[in-house]
Amino acid sequence: MTAKSVQAPTGGINRLASIDDMPEEDAYYLDNWIADAGFCRLRGGSKTLANFGANPLQTITPYGDQLIIAIGGAIVDTGFTPGTGLPTVGSPTTLGSGFSVDRWQTKVVNGKLLLVNGTDTPQQYDGTTLSAITFTSGIADEEELIGVSSFKGRAFYWKSEAGFYYAEAGSYQGAMSYFDLSPWVSRLSELKLFFTWSADAGDGTDDFAVFLFDTGEALVYQGTDPSSLDYWALVGKYEMGAPLSVRSSTTIAGDQIVLTKEGWQNFKTVWQTGNWRDDGIGRKITGLAVEAAETFWFQDGWEVDYYPEERLVIVNVPQGTGTAVQHVLNTNTMAWSTFSGWNAETFGSYQGDVYYGDEAGNLIIAMYGSDDDGETIVTDALPAYNYLSGRANNKQLTGVRPVMAINSTESIAIEATADFDIPSAPDVDYVPATPSTSPWGSPWGSPWSTGIDGDVKGEWESANAFGYALSYRMKTVTSGEAVRWGSTQLMFKDAGVI
Repeated sequence: MTAKSVQAPTGGINRLASIDDMPEEDAYYLDNWIADAGFCRLRGGSKTLANFGANPLQTITPYGDQLIIAIGGAIVDTGFTPGTGLPTVGSPTTLGSGFSVDRWQTKVVNGKLLLVNGTDTPQQYDGTTLSAITFTSGIADEEELIGVSSFKGRAFYWKSEAGFYYAEAGSYQGAMSYFDLSPWVSRLSELKLFFTWSADAGDGTDDFAVFLFDTGEALVYQGTDPSSLDYWALVGKYEMGAPLSVRSSTTIAGDQIVLTKEGWQNFKTVWQTGNWRDDGIGRKITGLAVEAAETFWFQDGWEVDYYPEERLVIVNVPQGTGTAVQHVLNTNTMAWSTFSGWNAETFGSYQGDVYYGDEAGNLIIAMYGSDDDGETIVTDALPAYNYLSGRANNKQLTGVRPVMAINSTESIAIEATADFDIPSAPDVDYVPATPSTSPWGSPWGSPWSTGIDGDVKGEWESANAFGYALSYRMKTVTSGEAVRWGSTQLMFKDAGVI
């Protein structure tokens, strides 16, 4: 018998490499784990803070110390105020009602929160009063505006057409002008996304305005005044994938992530190489991303957000009928995993914390504690297949021993597998009790500590798999404990040359 210790899959999900040629630190499945430096840790839990009615909660946006949501045709100040730990949940105030759509795109410009949704009259909020944005000229049917942003001190708006509207310098309303982009695209297109990008990762002369169309074509402009040929110029044309929604872009550390039908792309790679596939942020998860986009592209709820306090990028993948999963990037390690159990309609942040709204009108704080409203968190992992003593030899896998900080190894189930046969997730015949303390000694733990110090357990689970490449599918079911997984030991014996 021989035992080999294998690192937990800290490389995250790999759907780019062939399943028979995957680095041993990667995984085919890695659900509800975060692949961190030196170990994998259980994702944070969630807690419902308030319910705002029976309708889906589809917009969450902070404005100063206020947390604003949209639900049931209303725009609402939740009444939340910052606190130590959880915010103080106060009485909500309806700022406006009678709207048709609850997915608003928002941007703070000149101190005002601007809101558009493609159906209702665009709105502005100053912290007290919600009112219509006043457009005096240059734009008709302003309720059709689907997006709002700003560039070089002026507001930009766009509809589902091949151009954009811009305000006078230093303004967001009043007289508007239109810039037609259609002469510069090669196919009949509608503008889907606009974002700003800086080559110097700051806010200066190297800032660019990027316009991404529903065909995947991107136009890049530089300048300060679209009305002047002297101060506005096209500097690049690129091919990306077709964006999945008007919410499918976010800024991260001087770069821009975009959700497209070709995968999760980052603009810096496109800018530098002309080909996002070369070495993009989402390259390693391409197979999973493309499969999700092909299957669910028509669903509402596609969006991506960056949460620097958690060091996570969260991609919401809507699956219809009030269900969703998330693709999650740990920006500390650039490793991907998936989350399940959070059926989010939308995500947002407030005072550095992650929130999501669901189909039932609940506002939920995420990455909080180590259970989901008192319910268990279920993980699923299939690490890369391992050739152990070599590709030319058959092996008999007889035992698997995960090394974890976990309260009870009865919370773990293992199903051994060989030669790239993907087994179903095993059942855990154990109901965990909620412990009074976590292995890290606090309700949240210390996700940035190193190693897996704490209540580390490692017990052998019997296994039976025969082949030249061996692995195992592992499921854990826990509640109220911050679990960490450092490595796994595999017991096997050689069974001769193939």
